[in-house]
Amino acid sequence: RFLLRTFIMVGSIATMTALVIAICSTQLVQLVFAGGVFGQNEVEDVARTLRFMSVGMVAMLMSVVSLRALFCIDGTAKIAAILGLLWMAIYFFGSGLLYQYGALGFAIAYSVVWVLYFSLIVIVIYKRLPN
Repeated sequence: RFLLRTFIMVGSIATMTALVIAICSTQLVQLVFAGGVFGQNEVEDVARTLRFMSVGMVAMLMSVVSLRALFCIDGTAKIAAILGLLWMAIYFFGSGLLYQYGALGFAIAYSVVWVLYFSLIVIVIYKRLPN
């Protein structure tokens, strides 16, 4: 129950933050990076990439929380190592499939892989927890 409450609390805050980043991505990129050096097209490209990465950012944070929980369960170190290697392989494969779309393709691969990784960790945790 504590883990579920933690997921809900951290996930809610992270999702709200990611929504703000996604909605305000153009303004954020202009404020932080543009400084008159980049044109509007470049700003929009980076902002679009940031929007697509925001889903992965939430999933990455949730994965960090879930890994801490996973390591509290005896006998899961090997599973965690396998999941880490799986993350790397899937991201490498996904990036290879989407590289022709540039940074946007990498952002999509990033988000998809982090969501998948988080989902797998949660499945392992709940299968390993005592009833």
